[in-house]
Amino acid sequence: MVITIRDYSQTLTGADCVIPVRLSDHRMLTCVLAYTDESIVVTDLRYDRHPNGDWIALKSTYLKLRILPGQLNAAMHSAGFAIREASIANGLLTLVAGVP
Repeated sequence: MVITIRDYSQTLTGADCVIPVRLSDHRMLTCVLAYTDESIVVTDLRYDRHPNGDWIALKSTYLKLRILPGQLNAAMHSAGFAIREASIANGLLTLVAGVP
């Protein structure tokens, strides 16, 4: 089994909580993250340019489960998997696990 999740082990603060996601001539998307111990409140701010040139703002908020690397390792072990490889690169945690 291969699992890849975003590494949310470090709590971002201040301006670092504002993540630019996409920018083009017709769309801008930014995410704002607010951390709790068990979840992250994500607010998406999207601006779309219509053919007449007007910008229309769209926004939404949702919760993400905050799974820390140690929690994922423990869950995998308790489910009977053996971790064969674990790495964090570019903000992503990757686990390779299998049945022992």
